[in-house]
Amino acid sequence: MPFTSGVTRLFTQISLVLVAFIPVTFAESDGEDELPEDLTNVGIEALLNFDLTVTSPGKKEERLGNTASAVYVISQDDIRRSGASHIAETLRMVPGISVARVASNQWAISVRGFNQVFANKLLVLVDGVSIYSPTINGVYWETNELMLEDVERIEVIRGPGAALWGSNAVNGVINIISKNSAKTRGTLLSAGGGSHEQGFVSLRHGETLGDDTHARLWAKFSERGSNERLANGEDANDDWTSFSGGLRADSKITDVDTLHVGGRAHYSEDFNETVSSPSLSPPFIDNETFSGNNYWNRFLLNARWTHSFSEKSNFQLSSNWRQLSRTSDLVVFDYDVYTTEAQLRFSPLDNHDVVSGVGYRHFDLESEPTFAQDLEPEDRKTDLFTFFIQDEITIVDETLFLILGSKLENSPETETQVMPNARLLWTPNKNNTVWLAYSRAIASPPVVNEDLRVPVSAFPLDEMGTVGVVGLQGSRGVDPEILDAYEIGYRNQTLEYVSIDVSVFYNSYDNLSSLEERDARPVVLEGQTSPSIFIPLEFDNKLTADSYGGEIAIEVKPTSYARFVGGYSFIKINAKRGDSSQENGVAFLEGTTPENQFFIRSLFDLPHNIEFDTAFRYVDHLSEGDIPSYFELDVRASWRPYKNLEISVVGQNLLDSQHQEFLGNLFGPPRIEIERSVYGKATVSF
Repeated sequence: MPFTSGVTRLFTQISLVLVAFIPVTFAESDGEDELPEDLTNVGIEALLNFDLTVTSPGKKEERLGNTASAVYVISQDDIRRSGASHIAETLRMVPGISVARVASNQWAISVRGFNQVFANKLLVLVDGVSIYSPTINGVYWETNELMLEDVERIEVIRGPGAALWGSNAVNGVINIISKNSAKTRGTLLSAGGGSHEQGFVSLRHGETLGDDTHARLWAKFSERGSNERLANGEDANDDWTSFSGGLRADSKITDVDTLHVGGRAHYSEDFNETVSSPSLSPPFIDNETFSGNNYWNRFLLNARWTHSFSEKSNFQLSSNWRQLSRTSDLVVFDYDVYTTEAQLRFSPLDNHDVVSGVGYRHFDLESEPTFAQDLEPEDRKTDLFTFFIQDEITIVDETLFLILGSKLENSPETETQVMPNARLLWTPNKNNTVWLAYSRAIASPPVVNEDLRVPVSAFPLDEMGTVGVVGLQGSRGVDPEILDAYEIGYRNQTLEYVSIDVSVFYNSYDNLSSLEERDARPVVLEGQTSPSIFIPLEFDNKLTADSYGGEIAIEVKPTSYARFVGGYSFIKINAKRGDSSQENGVAFLEGTTPENQFFIRSLFDLPHNIEFDTAFRYVDHLSEGDIPSYFELDVRASWRPYKNLEISVVGQNLLDSQHQEFLGNLFGPPRIEIERSVYGKATVSF
């Protein structure tokens, strides 16, 4: 591609110029984003994540070793050394998460099972702001292109977080936390390209605007190539180009007041996708009409004010606006989400630490119908009111704690839903933590389960040319899915260079979404003039399931120049039909999540400022789609010839020329093989 070649040439020229002139042109950065020369300076306990401060488990700052949840933290150094180019790829480093790349431009990601392209049991946030879409109750990962160098850490909660974060925080919560702008002063430029990551450039500049006010601007461009289709080796037509940018400002207004303001924008063009849709004429399948380019636009603005009364008492007021639109031959829609939340942390008694809050969300959707996808009604507005409270009660000082809480949500569609939570935390000393928990969580019905009209297959019924069409049909009678979860976990850091985290769970699900066949009827479908016989499959709640399993994570740093990280997860899902009339849902629920997964990462700091990192992983087979198990290896090598310059080469999926990871969703893409890739990258700060 001419543009790609130009980007590659530009990157090469920039790299050569920087290497030649860095000694005389670089000024010392006054920021804190420089690449660390010696990771041991960070501190062994911080490297092993045991003493890190996290905010997601309790909506407050607390030591990771004192949390009563299965929490895993991905640090900025982990992200940098992973070689990942998209935020979705970084999550492969977490035990208990299923990360499957469906195509170049799509991922299926879930925690503790039930994986699909739009996983409805995983809540994802960026700086505490949800990027979860009410249309499909999932995440459009392709519309969330972040500048990875500005991510401070990713906090992953395995297990329910609904008592604090609300509906859809069912099996897990992912909170992507960006750096305070005070830590990103100066300029950072990152650029590269290769076989699949054909060209990318990231630029960020941060400034000090006052004694206690800092801000940054950033922009990112990425161009990714196509994979090959599994069945016949044709081009998968899944290449995509994206542009994104944003701003963040942080200000300490007074000694007790802070203000954070942020915003992001994303635009994707040449976002290609192959869509298979039924046709009302022979051969009754259409792979052309709704395939081709998609265009995505996403905007987000958020603000948060915090007033501190004391070290353990504060008030927080936040508000955000999210907008997402998609234009394609398959579907055209745009929606706005407005959210306002207030939160208070206080201690009514010496042994009580209470966090409480209220919130309001307004959702406004507009869509345009096509034959392949239609929403009835085309416009939809919903309101959601929330309230939560959680009390951490100290039973034995610094040793035994009881955590009780619940969240209430009310909307016209689901009425009032209650999500209680009870946890017991025992910390006999600083290096050992034991916790157990019971939680209830719900997954609210997405708009598509209530309003969608989609033809799935078509076939001739008689010699007169009457066509039968099987299609999905939404129902306003769909209830929320319900989870009752039981967990127990243990953390240990008895040895100063070893950290171990183990968790075991049992989950019981009720009211799971199913498709039930209803009576056939004549209809005139969108764009048609003559009636067809429509056989509806209506969304209902006829499935149940239980799952059990566990995860183990271990980090070892035996020397100052070597670090090893490993993780293993096991899950078994048993789904039941109940009085459901269809069986495919059972196979789908059980067959989209690998029972066994493990990974081993090694990170070496070699002489002459060279790093050499590997990530080896195994993913069990998937019965849904009959996708074989696979082993894969990623390798990264980097060299820092100067303090502010890093040059790296990354190889991904090196053990196979191509392999399949997931089946895809209802409309496609077709079976796609994810290819081996290699790219180079240079990062400079000044």
